[in-house]
Amino acid sequence: MKNYILYIGDFKSSRKDAEFQLVLGNAYLFQEQGYSVAFVGNDQALVSKNEIKTKYEDFIIHNLDYKKNGADIKNIFKLHKQLVALIRIYDPSIICCYGSLSLSVHLFLLKCYCKRHNIKFVVNCVDLPLINNGSIISKIVRKCDRFLRQFIYKNSDGLIAVSKYICRKINVRGAEVVIPPVRKNYKQDYITKKSDLPSFMYAGVPFPLDGRKISNGCYKDRLDKVVEIFSRLESKYDFIFDVYGISLDEYTKVIPQHKNILEKSRCIHFHGKISKEMCDEMIVKHDFMVLLRDENRTSLAGFSTKVVDSISLGTPVILNPIGDVAEYLKDKYNSIFVSNISLDTSLLEFESILSMKQSDIALLKNNCKKENPFYYRNFSKKTELFFREVLEKKV
Repeated sequence: MKNYILYIGDFKSSRKDAEFQLVLGNAYLFQEQGYSVAFVGNDQALVSKNEIKTKYEDFIIHNLDYKKNGADIKNIFKLHKQLVALIRIYDPSIICCYGSLSLSVHLFLLKCYCKRHNIKFVVNCVDLPLINNGSIISKIVRKCDRFLRQFIYKNSDGLIAVSKYICRKINVRGAEVVIPPVRKNYKQDYITKKSDLPSFMYAGVPFPLDGRKISNGCYKDRLDKVVEIFSRLESKYDFIFDVYGISLDEYTKVIPQHKNILEKSRCIHFHGKISKEMCDEMIVKHDFMVLLRDENRTSLAGFSTKVVDSISLGTPVILNPIGDVAEYLKDKYNSIFVSNISLDTSLLEFESILSMKQSDIALLKNNCKKENPFYYRNFSKKTELFFREVLEKKV
């Protein structure tokens, strides 16, 4: 089965999480190049139901019985044995790794196996996370793990990165290509608007909810800044700001200083975790997705799947353009760029947005619908050239 790509990574198909959406988009691209794709994930919810092998559309998904925590690290060799068994079944020409199912030692074992068996080893890198929390020992372990991982990435046969920043930092010796999260198709029905008022939404988890203490400059998204902006403006304007993915209680445990503001707010509403299908429906019903981020290593390296989902569903995004975003989005065409996330500047810019006519908002939404920069076939040629270079590389 030499036309197979085995796509291995820490994603969970049952939840249709952001990680699975990203690898699924890439798998469609791989199919365009004539490859069959099988996934190997780590969905313990399915494993617990004894659903080790499942199917999503045309793709077979294998879920390994491996818990990604400290107590199970000793079973890395057991994990490797399970993978080797699957590799022998599929006999792939390429193995593509999205992150790692375990510590980077596992990736190293897999890379060595690929080299011995003339299989191309490709890595799919979507972030370069900061190490800024935990005990000293934990930080040392993770820094060593990160060093080994970047060494493996650098010496892979090919790198698929979501940003140019990742390519510059890794400086791979093999082939490289930049592909943001892509989507095959989205149903862009004209669903009734949630409200006649200007409507905004955020979807995601902006910071850790497990009690870890990190500085606000290391938050994934600056939802706290958006809350401050809208709380200042609700005395002057009527609008709706809906927050999905995190509850009010979860938010105020991390940002307790906002508890009083939010309990009295008439415009800001927290809805907690919802399904992927419900989130997509809410995106379509709102006028804008709002996503503000600090500029740091993590934000420069990554690419928000919520930006991709929102544009693909016909809803413009309000954001500060960090990293590669401006290469795909156009200010005042399919999105609105804010210059920075300082409160004084943002207040003025959001006042301008709140003063927009519904006809102007409708124009932005129509622009998203008629031209999706994240449609997967836009990247077919780049992917074709990438695989050609990977296959020509001497093992």
